[in-house]
Amino acid sequence: MNYELYIARKIVSGKQTGSVSRPIVIIAISGVALGIAVIILSISIVTGFQREIRDKVIGFGSHIQISNFDANHNYESTPIEKDQTFLPQIRNLPGVKHVQAFANKFGIIKTDEFFEGAVVKGIGSDFDWSFFQSKIVEGKIFQVNDSTRLKSTVISRALAQKLKIKLGDKMLMFFIQNGTQTVMDFHVEGIYETGIAELDGKFILADINQIVRLNGWETNEVGGFEVAINDFSELNRMTKKVNDLVGFNYAHLLKVK
Repeated sequence: MNYELYIARKIVSGKQTGSVSRPIVIIAISGVALGIAVIILSISIVTGFQREIRDKVIGFGSHIQISNFDANHNYESTPIEKDQTFLPQIRNLPGVKHVQAFANKFGIIKTDEFFEGAVVKGIGSDFDWSFFQSKIVEGKIFQVNDSTRLKSTVISRALAQKLKIKLGDKMLMFFIQNGTQTVMDFHVEGIYETGIAELDGKFILADINQIVRLNGWETNEVGGFEVAINDFSELNRMTKKVNDLVGFNYAHLLKVK
């Protein structure tokens, strides 16, 4: 016998309660049920919001990044060779969705009236546009050709509005490399918006070959690699697998005195 159900029916039926207490019991039960429903709804909304934020952040930088061990913690990249022996192994790992090269470069966007610092994320022909494609509000994306350098760029709506830049405009950026100032012009092909102000106001997308030239790197060098996986809940396990293939073994490092 389900004793909880039996007791509940007795209480609601009124056989064990007076005419005054029965409506109070019903109201109390209804209140508890409504409260639980509100809690469940709130948890669902918060969970959905967290998932949306997580997906947007991952869209900018993927799940796992492989970069030079000597890389600093700012937005500049320290180069590594593009043709790494571990790349085919990572691409063939069960659970890996996509692998792509990238390189970052900090610069200052300047117009006749305003200027703003921004990070140029250099992307190659292997870049997965699926995330940004869905966030384009004006214009279009561009396709990188490894044999040429494009001046195309996709910027955020936040930057475009702040600097009064329109689709199709020529945009000047100033870069400092080894104490020397370099000016580069970009053509605004598209404008995106993700809704995350911290990221929208900071990143623009451009041809990785431009970053390679600005930094004086060899043509076979990139800033690093981004690895996208299929299941976020497997992030820790996949990170360890990628680290093992790249050459890091944290268990061994912890034993070093």
